[in-house]
Amino acid sequence: MRTILAAILMLFAVAAMSPLAAVEVDAKGARKGVWSSDYPAVKAAAEAEKAPLFLLFTGSDWCHWCKLMDKQVFSKPEWQTFAAKNLYLAYLDFPSDKVKQPEELHNQNVRLREDFNVEGYPTMLLLDHEGKQLGSFSASQNITAEAFVKQVQDSLDHAPDKLEAILQTLPPDEADAIRKANEQQELFVRKSKELQEDFQRRMTALQLELTLRFMNLYVTYPEQRSITTGIRLHQLKDKNPKAHAQFLQLEQQRRDCLAKIADNLKKYPNPETITDDQFAQSFLPLMEQLSQLRSQQNKLLGIEDED
Repeated sequence: MRTILAAILMLFAVAAMSPLAAVEVDAKGARKGVWSSDYPAVKAAAEAEKAPLFLLFTGSDWCHWCKLMDKQVFSKPEWQTFAAKNLYLAYLDFPSDKVKQPEELHNQNVRLREDFNVEGYPTMLLLDHEGKQLGSFSASQNITAEAFVKQVQDSLDHAPDKLEAILQTLPPDEADAIRKANEQQELFVRKSKELQEDFQRRMTALQLELTLRFMNLYVTYPEQRSITTGIRLHQLKDKNPKAHAQFLQLEQQRRDCLAKIADNLKKYPNPETITDDQFAQSFLPLMEQLSQLRSQQNKLLGIEDED
């Protein structure tokens, strides 16, 4: 849910983030190292080859951190070479634009999201060929393909079957001591993860509350304009009445968009109840529309940024 405040800053800014190149995704079948949305085929291929499976739960057209991973990791040759050698890849997308996704595929992804207890995007999981989780991974601002590959490789190297094979070569007392230490470490990691998830939920609720308050302000004061905008609009009325009329038409569209946001805000009196998916469906398309309308207005005024 780290995407929420980032989305606000990006979508309400005049200069929008340039689109990133999408990764290659097969709709059917499974090829090693190539993303596929056909989860049953990917799972079957991993089982047949006894190869690990990498799951990516993503919001391809709205999630800032998902786009960052696409740009800085998954589109890079270091990742692609590593994945082609080691992994089957499942691409489980939750786009805000539902036209982009068949209903059957959406239903599949929703079921998998529930099965794997996914609460935010991106969620990245590494499984063995039997479906046992070997690792989970997070996005970060300065992540590189090399660093991410190392994280995944470390999880593969510490898979239970590989560790057990090594322990079998040690004296029984030493092997038992290592097993016990490993169990304690796993318990510590599990408890730490639970605390981290609880903290993240609390932060998510706070971010959502701030987001909704921000949007309430934006809805309440839609007529506020900068000095630059006010001057340019007055000049436009004298120099180009047609463009001025077009500006006012866009202004009405913005009011209509803000009214829809206001209606949606009424549905969520408790921010803690809002999920990433609900936020993407109820607010992000309208926020994107607002950003586009304002960009069109600024183009008519001949300015790039409001001061």
